[in-house]
Amino acid sequence: MNKISLVMLVLLSFTFLFLTVSIIHGYSQQDLDQLKSTKQCSACDLSNAPLANTTLTQANLERANLFSANLKGANLAGANLSSANCMNAILTGSSLANTKLRSANMTGANVAGANLHGADLSLAVWTDGMICKEGSIGTCKK
Repeated sequence: MNKISLVMLVLLSFTFLFLTVSIIHGYSQQDLDQLKSTKQCSACDLSNAPLANTTLTQANLERANLFSANLKGANLAGANLSSANCMNAILTGSSLANTKLRSANMTGANVAGANLHGADLSLAVWTDGMICKEGSIGTCKK
């Protein structure tokens, strides 16, 4: 193996390692801190964020990336998650009462035991990949 090939192999290895760590960690610490202090985090990157049992009532998470975020037992009552990416998010036992989930992507999300009373699910992509009809309140009408 010549010197140039060895250098390229080392550079590719470091690049792969960096990308792997970024994918595993995911969320922006700055975005997470902003959300916790202000409850305002529109279009934030909160993928894989540890938000279990967090109180986020009335939070603005419109267009936020919550891919695989852990929101187990979180209180999101009255929050705005319109157009948010909630793919594979853990929402078990969370309160989503009166939450705006209009056009949110909920594909693969775990919503077992979640309180969806009054939640606007209009045009959301539901956990099974089906689109909820306009006027879906509290339950996804397909």
